[in-house]
Amino acid sequence: MAAALDTGRRPRAGRDRSCQTLSENEHAAIALLEAAGYARRWEDWIFDIELEREPDPPTLPSGYSIRAFAPGRDDRDVHRVIEDAFGEWPDARAETFEDWAAETLGRPGFAPEHIGTVVHAEEIVAAAVLLDDEDRLWVLQLAVARDHRGRGLARGLLVHAFGIAWRAGHRRCGLATDSRTGARGLYEHVGMRVTRTPWEYGKLL
Repeated sequence: MAAALDTGRRPRAGRDRSCQTLSENEHAAIALLEAAGYARRWEDWIFDIELEREPDPPTLPSGYSIRAFAPGRDDRDVHRVIEDAFGEWPDARAETFEDWAAETLGRPGFAPEHIGTVVHAEEIVAAAVLLDDEDRLWVLQLAVARDHRGRGLARGLLVHAFGIAWRAGHRRCGLATDSRTGARGLYEHVGMRVTRTPWEYGKLL
């Protein structure tokens, strides 16, 4: 632990906080961190759903539709929606388009159907980034533009993702999020359940 703190304090590290993620059941490790001055910052949630059948197509409000992602046309618009939404979180770190594109579009096995978009008046206003894993489909990022929230767009993209998972032969779909998003109710509403609850601890350097 001391080595990690020393590394984070180095000028080139660019960090002002040391963070550790622990399971809620790791009582001894939690006690050790708290004794060293760490404090719990938020809860992480790992959600999962077991698909029993192919879901019905999602329904969206009038004027909205799910459109196939077009590489080269939609890249920056999808990144913009995600970056704007995730940038609202406390302590958010900006991710450049180049880094996002390398991690997402350049990922081995990436296919255009691994990004779902919702459009309104020809503008992308919501997006979901998916990862086809060995035994399930993961929703890596889900974002809705601020002016278009509260209209069921995120729910529609989740149902869309479940359909992609089913057609790819998966019977499970998962995602990871945390208590900063305020979205737990959304995931539970579509049938997802928390399977693990790690806690994020941090200490100022």
